[in-house]
Amino acid sequence: MSTLRIFIFIYIELIFAIQTVSAVEFFFLAMAMYPEVQKRAQLEIDTVIGNHRLPDFSDRYALPYINATIKETMRWKSVTPLCALTLFIQVSAEFDYHYSSLYVHCGR
Repeated sequence: MSTLRIFIFIYIELIFAIQTVSAVEFFFLAMAMYPEVQKRAQLEIDTVIGNHRLPDFSDRYALPYINATIKETMRWKSVTPLCALTLFIQVSAEFDYHYSSLYVHCGR
């Protein structure tokens, strides 16, 4: 594996890690700026889940307002530079690689 390829994949991993942290920070910012959204989201969680457990992925479709709030946070303050996604696609197309037990040919 070339040094350039390793550097590019590390760079992409860092960008996605930064995106996750930034999205959470923007979510907290949005909840502070729009307390009525926070109250409605909390009401939906309390109504669907209650106080006896934490939400899990099986509750996702029962919480449409929460899903919409999360999607709006990602849309409102997108933190992934488009050049990083383009770079990921270009690098992925230039190299053969293995994923799990699968072999993915570069297509050249």
